[in-house]
Amino acid sequence: MLTLDEKLQRAQVDDIKKEWRLLWSCRIDDKVRGEGSASQSFPLLFVEQGTIIKATRNFKPLDLKEILRSQKVQT
Repeated sequence: MLTLDEKLQRAQVDDIKKEWRLLWSCRIDDKVRGEGSASQSFPLLFVEQGTIIKATRNFKPLDLKEILRSQKVQT
């Protein structure tokens, strides 16, 4: 049986994961520059509209586990 706190954390993780999937499915790809950017803002992921989320060079990719840690959610 899950406690109320565990249920709230699970709901928060689910919301973050939904936003993560939406971020990647709605990204805007620029084939000339070889990068993809966020089509809208995603506050749970700390991503603003136009943020580069995928690139071919000198790029630090987004990390879902790091985002969950920064949201102080246990997985």
